[in-house]
Amino acid sequence: MHMVRPGQDFTFSMFSQLITASFESLATALGSENAKKAIRPYFENSGRAGYHNVAAAFNMSDSERLLKIWLWYNYAITRSCIKGEIGANRVMLENYLCPFEGRIPEFCNGMCQTAAEAVAREVWPECNFSQIPADDTNDHHCRWVAFIVPDKADPGKVVIQKEASAVLKELSPDQFDWLAHAVSGEVWVIATRALLDSIDQEQAASIFLQRMSKSGAEFAERHFIASGQGKGDVTSLVAFVESINKAQQQKGQIISSEPDKVMMEIHECPYSDSPDLLCREYEAFINGACSRIDPNYEFKYQQMMTRGDQCCIWKISRKKEVSTQGNDTTNKDREKEHPLMILMRRLARGEISMKEYEELKTFISSELKETKE
Repeated sequence: MHMVRPGQDFTFSMFSQLITASFESLATALGSENAKKAIRPYFENSGRAGYHNVAAAFNMSDSERLLKIWLWYNYAITRSCIKGEIGANRVMLENYLCPFEGRIPEFCNGMCQTAAEAVAREVWPECNFSQIPADDTNDHHCRWVAFIVPDKADPGKVVIQKEASAVLKELSPDQFDWLAHAVSGEVWVIATRALLDSIDQEQAASIFLQRMSKSGAEFAERHFIASGQGKGDVTSLVAFVESINKAQQQKGQIISSEPDKVMMEIHECPYSDSPDLLCREYEAFINGACSRIDPNYEFKYQQMMTRGDQCCIWKISRKKEVSTQGNDTTNKDREKEHPLMILMRRLARGEISMKEYEELKTFISSELKETKE
């Protein structure tokens, strides 16, 4: 089934990268079972809220409402559900060739079981719910089933099949785009919040950021380099980042443009009240992309709304070149510079630890003393 409109493949691929990287990081940090426990309350709340925000007001039978929200949400995030079945007392959704199948069970447990079950229980509080995961055959189907044991006197109506394509057509393009961004973005945020509930931010960052950088590099390979776009200059890099900003539903404008540096202000972002680690993940993702497009440039936030600033400001600029040669004047100046000043500068740049600084300071002081004598 191919329902992706122009531009949606880019958005879908970007969120798939972010979701995969964040949930793999979560499992690495906590272990799979603890990760599932950490995300469960978030997905329960997400399922209930999603149902009341999207489907509760529809004037239709309970089973049809449940089927539609399952289909819409699932397709928005996986692009893979194919059909569902509804009866008076049951709903079944069938999923085919999901991009997350077998890769991140923590996500499947959260989104496809916890959230789906929460939605079902909002419709039928006493329902039976089960998820049948993909097997080892070539079918690669997942099925979700919710049902109420019918009264013997009322066997219920005949089951009606609904193809996903038909149900999806009932959504306008704007409605679907909102779902694709809102649901996928929320899943990414959930992984970050769940990890921060369990370990401190710097520990979380050490795990998340490395994987996000790698994920951004893979994304750039697939959507920028392979297509032959751009020249790898700052203009091409900014265009690439702006396309990602647009896919993230961020709104802003360029506030400064120079040959090797561009700055942009973001005044509207759906993640503004998220943990600031999310922005650091995004920064690592973009820098991973830059490393493939042109490693001479870097992406860096100057301000973040997640840290309480009124807007976000980021810049893409050429990296400062660190050279051991430099020009003659600089070298001569450095030759005259006191060794302890050089040592202090290395400490300030983080090139050496405080312990190394103290040891080297003692050694240099001793050497200078002997030279004078």
